[in-house]
Amino acid sequence: GRCFNEARLVFELDENDPMYATKEGLLCSASVSRGVRVSMHYSDKSTLETFSWLRFLHASGNEIIVLPSFTPEFILKDNPIEPISIENEIRVLRTLAEKATIALCAYPTTLDEDLARLRGDELEPFSNERNACLHVSYEKEVLQHYARLVDEIEPLFHMQWKDLKKHIAKNYNGTTGADLYAIKVVGPLVKKRASQARPGMAAGAGLPLPPS
Repeated sequence: GRCFNEARLVFELDENDPMYATKEGLLCSASVSRGVRVSMHYSDKSTLETFSWLRFLHASGNEIIVLPSFTPEFILKDNPIEPISIENEIRVLRTLAEKATIALCAYPTTLDEDLARLRGDELEPFSNERNACLHVSYEKEVLQHYARLVDEIEPLFHMQWKDLKKHIAKNYNGTTGADLYAIKVVGPLVKKRASQARPGMAAGAGLPLPPS
């Protein structure tokens, strides 16, 4: 079912980015660091804002031309950046996974431990301690989703469009956090690559991997 839970993460422009000066200019004095809230549902405004900000941070080369200018009246949440390229999107997913994993490791307990406590009789019903444990477990579910999502999704980017189309139809039907992302992002990007592929070249062949 639909998950409304969110986790907060902070992402900032890498000072070693070759495009740092250009992107800083596009930010129009806005901060190079942004705290965002992300849910497991791709179409949520907060989640779209997170992906948009990461696409901005990871844009390279000619991808810069599609980036918006963060003027005072510009609101990223209301003007999400569409998926730019497969390479860009892989970097986005890897960054999300890295940050989510770091955030999970910062907690003194694991999600499984929290769920075990909530199932048991250690916590008084309706107590502040139980409510806090419940709230943290919701955050961890979101973080765990993004820590694992890249491993599920990245291989899809290397499939040929005709195979991916069947794979998405069979495996992504709108019931999990990854479904909308596969349908709305992965499918269109791979289809676009297939339409641009040179005659005689496999649609998934030769896709360069972004550096880890």
